[in-house]
Amino acid sequence: MALTAQTIFDIDAGTQSITFSNPAAIDTISYSSNTLTFGTTSDFTLSKSDFALYNKYLQAFNSLLIFNFPKIASFFNGAFPPSLFAIYSPDLTYFEYIQSSNNNVVYQTIYTPPDSSTAIDFPARIAVTISLQEFELGVALFSQFANQVALN
Repeated sequence: MALTAQTIFDIDAGTQSITFSNPAAIDTISYSSNTLTFGTTSDFTLSKSDFALYNKYLQAFNSLLIFNFPKIASFFNGAFPPSLFAIYSPDLTYFEYIQSSNNNVVYQTIYTPPDSSTAIDFPARIAVTISLQEFELGVALFSQFANQVALN
């Protein structure tokens, strides 16, 4: 079954969330009060095509966030909390995207070519809340990681 996503927007509450399912819920991201919370997850693996969908849904969620809450753009140039963003590829044996905030893992996603069917692994994660600027940069870098996966 293909990956699906549902986005919920509540103008009165000032919230927006996305739930990724394959077929059951595997990941969630929620926006409220100028922060984003990535929900607790168990390990999950996506096929290369579902990973491409995950990235597209993430990009759409980000676009909707900016459209639905235009004032958040002013936060994008603010100071970052202690953060780590990395796309790691030792000798092209595997690709890894790492993002953390205040020493809490947001993503640690691993792709091992040439396995082209179910090769993108998402390790378990505890809930972590990040700033808007971390989310905006993270979405851009996650997209670059997705491009590298698509090319290999």
